[in-house]
Amino acid sequence: MAQRSPLTEYQSLQHAARSRPLTADETQRLALVRDVLLELGSLPREGDKHPVRPARVVQTLQVTFTSKEAVTQSYSKDIASGGVAITTHQPLTVGEALQLEVHLPDGAQPLRVAGMVIWVRGNTAGVSFGQLGASESSRLKDHLLTDESLLSRVRSALGPRREPSPAMATPLPAPQAPQRPPVDSRPGVLVQLNDTAMVPLILELLDHMGLRGMTERAPGTSAPAIAAVEAGLAQKALSGLPAIPVVCINASGPEALMGWLASREVVGFVKRPASAAAVVEAVRLAMTRPAPER
Repeated sequence: MAQRSPLTEYQSLQHAARSRPLTADETQRLALVRDVLLELGSLPREGDKHPVRPARVVQTLQVTFTSKEAVTQSYSKDIASGGVAITTHQPLTVGEALQLEVHLPDGAQPLRVAGMVIWVRGNTAGVSFGQLGASESSRLKDHLLTDESLLSRVRSALGPRREPSPAMATPLPAPQAPQRPPVDSRPGVLVQLNDTAMVPLILELLDHMGLRGMTERAPGTSAPAIAAVEAGLAQKALSGLPAIPVVCINASGPEALMGWLASREVVGFVKRPASAAAVVEAVRLAMTRPAPER
C-alpha cells in the first residue's frame, strides 16, 4: 500500500486535535510531520539552482521590537520558523539584541521571542530568533503551514505519489503458509549524525524521496548505496562496508577531510549548521550525478 502523504497526515492530526486531546504518540508524530513539511518546503524546485533555504513565507505581520534605543512598531516582509525580516526606520546594527512581539493572525497573544539582527539592507533587517518554547514554536510552524505558497512548494517537493516497487506491492499469499516479509528494494542511505534528534526527520524525508534510510546496516540486508555521515562518525559507521560514496555533514569542503575519511569517495558536503533538507538534497544530487569516467 502506498504511504500516506505527510500533508494528509498533518491535516488529519490537526483535525483530530480540534475535537480531542492528542495522545503522546500523536503529539510526537504531529511535531515530526510538521517539521517534515517545513523541510520539504525549503527544498529547491526541480531545475532551480538555488541552495536549500529555510521555509519562509512572504507576509505582512505587525512586529513590535524593543532595542537599546526604543520600543518600535514595524512590519514583517517575510517570516520563517527561525527568524523574520522586518521593515523599520529605526537604525539597527548587525549583532544587536532585540526583544520581539510578533502578532500572528490567530488572535492569540503575540509571539514573544528574543532575537538578534543578522543583516541590514536599507530600512530592512533580518532578525534571527532565539530559543522558542515548544508551544510557541508549534504555533509559529502551524501558522506558516497555512500559507498557500508554502503548501504549493511542499506539494511540488512531494511530486506524484510514488508507486511501491513490485516487491513491495505484491500481496502476500494465503496466510496458512509462512512467508518471508516483502523485500525493500529501494537504494539505501546510511545516516549517522551527532544530532540524533535530526535523524528521524532525515529518514522521513529520504522515504518520501523513494530512498531507504537506515542508521545501521541490518544483518542480511544489502549494503547502502551511499552514506551521509559526520566526519567524526565516519570510520565507525563505514567500517566493514564496501567502498560507497559519502556525503560529509557539517564539513566546509575538501579541506576539512583528514585522516581516514580522506581516502574515501566523498561526493558532497553539507556545511554547518546542517539542516535535514540540506542533507537529503546533497544525497539526491550525489545519487543523480553522472558516474565518473574510467
